[in-house]
Parts: sequence; C-alpha cells; structure tokens
Amino acid sequence: MVEGEQVRVPGALHAPRESPQRPGVAVDLGLREDGAELNEPPPHLRRIAPGGHALYTPGEPSDAGPPRGRRAAGYAWRVHVAVLLAAVVAISWAAPLIRLAEAPVLVIAALRVALAAAPMAAAASWRSRDEVRMLVRGATARRDAAFVALAGVALACHFWAWVAAIDRTSIITSVALVALQPLIAALGAWLFLRERPPAATLAGMAIAFGGALLLVADDLGERGTLVGDLLALLAAVLVSGYLVLGRRLRRRLSNLAYGASVYSVAATILLVAIAASGTPLTGHPVDAYLLIAALALGPQLVGHNALNWALRALPAATVAVATLGEPVGAALIAAVLLDELPSASEVAGSLVVLLGVGVALGHRLSPATRPSR
Repeated sequence: MVEGEQVRVPGALHAPRESPQRPGVAVDLGLREDGAELNEPPPHLRRIAPGGHALYTPGEPSDAGPPRGRRAAGYAWRVHVAVLLAAVVAISWAAPLIRLAEAPVLVIAALRVALAAAPMAAAASWRSRDEVRMLVRGATARRDAAFVALAGVALACHFWAWVAAIDRTSIITSVALVALQPLIAALGAWLFLRERPPAATLAGMAIAFGGALLLVADDLGERGTLVGDLLALLAAVLVSGYLVLGRRLRRRLSNLAYGASVYSVAATILLVAIAASGTPLTGHPVDAYLLIAALALGPQLVGHNALNWALRALPAATVAVATLGEPVGAALIAAVLLDELPSASEVAGSLVVLLGVGVALGHRLSPATRPSR
C-alpha cells in the first residue's frame, strides 16, 4: 500500500479530518453504526478505494494487523456484489405485491411502513440509543427534530403517492418514473444545498426527464392513467425530499438511527390519516395482510437493508446504478404473475428514463473502485 491510498472502513459516518500524527493527511475519526469511535479500519472487509466513505493513512500505528491480500479483498467484493444483486431482486417485488394486495391505498402504505418501522425502532433502541438520545436531548435537538419530522412527512406522502400510482397506472411506468428520484434529489441539492451537479449529471437529467415526458404523453388521453403517472412523479419528488433532508442528519446519525426515527414518524402520520379518513384498518382479505407483510419483510427490510449493507464496500454510484434493475425486474414479475405486458411506448419511455439516470450516475464509476482479484 502506498501513501495516499484510501481504505474504505465499513460503517463509518463522518467526513475525514486532518491526522494529528501526519498533518495534512486526511483520516476519518467518525463513528460506526454502534457509536464506537473509529481510528483505523477493522481487520475485516478491507478494500483500497479512492472514493471511500472513510480514510485511513498507511503508516500510522494500528492494532488491526496486516491488511488482507488481494484474494480476500476480491472475495469480499464479490460477496457484496452478490448481496447487491439479491437486494435488487427483492425490491423488484414491491410494485407487484402492492398490485396484488386487495386493500385500500392508505392501509397498504400505513401497514407497510409500520411493519418496517417496528423492528427498526427496536434495533435502534438497543444499538443506537445514544444517537437517539442525542436526537431528542442534544444541543441541536429542536432543529434535528424538525428535520426528522419533515423527512417523515415526505416519506409518508411518498408511500401513499406511490401505492396510489400503482393502483392507477402500469407497473413499469410507475417504477420507471420513481426511478427519477436520484436526479430530482441532485436537483434539490443544487437548489437548496448549493451542490452543483457535474455536466454528466445535467446531461443525464435532460435524457431522463425526456423519457418521463414520453411516458406521461402516452397517457394524455386516459385520465385515470395520467393521474397515476403524475402520482408516480410526485412520489419521486417526495422521496427525493426525504433524501435531501436526511443529508444533514446523516452526518451525525447512523442509517439505523435515522431510518428508525423517520419511519416511526411516517408510520404515525399514515395511521393518523387512516383514523381521520375513516378508512377501515381491519376486515380486508387475509391474503391482503399476508401480501403487505411480505412487502414489508422482503422489499422493505431485506431489500433496502441489503442495499445499505452493500454500500459499506461498494461505491454509492455502483449501488444507485444497480437499482435501475428494479423497473426491469418489476416488469418481468408483472408480466408473469399479473399478465401485464407493457406497450412498446412504455418500454421505450422507461428505457430512456433508465438511460438518463445511468448516464447521470455512471460517470462516477471507475475501474479503480474495483479491487484486484
């Protein structure tokens, strides 16, 4: 290992700062998800990666032992890629399961979020209690609570809008339009956080939004389907707001603490909406409840947590591009289980959307991010 190389430390959360032993060299002294301070990488899952979330300067004292060889690094990389692919398969089931569940939109959205929030909150109370306490009683508690509340509102409205969209438009269109969310988030970060995206991202935005226009224009003559398309776009905007709002909090909170807090707020909002609207929470077919439970367990808990786990060793852009397989997987599942075959225009518009998102994110991929075998 030569000076200047960077080693990804799984689970690190904070930005690097200057090394006290070697001034001018960045070293991450962030926190792991369990709250422990990191001064150097643990002995497992070491990987040289120029874009890592945490930095370790070779040559500093270390109790972790010698770095693992290329074969071990390559094996760890393949394991994370396999987990990433399994996650994409899991999240691809979300839209078909929503379509199959015969229950009101609010019931599906509320139970999905509540069933996912319960185990996350239990895990956070055990593993991240200090972070949750800081969120409630810390020096910036009032501001942090406001961000959590806003993010929870955005997430609750996102799930309602997306479930409603799937009820009104085709699965491939709804999933492809929601796939615009990383570009909308980049646009939001540009407008509100002054983070100007690179030229490749702007080009990808133009392509992807052009594909979205193709999808929406194809449904202009059908009012119900057009409403579904617009709801899918609204869902993409709302989840992008959730991501942008989370940028501030996730500098101080782990994925678990942040996710548990926001999902708990979202579940509460949706359950209150059910009570206020008079929508019955019970009395629906047993199959509907089983499908909603599968929705929370598979795409939500397994799929999204597997994506977060893959982010420990893979670049964020790699994971983001891989999730573009969700519309393809969802369309294939819908074709087999629901006999829902997409039209040629839907396929064309969806491919243009995915191409644009891929162009926007793909410029960040580099062969250097892949370890040697």
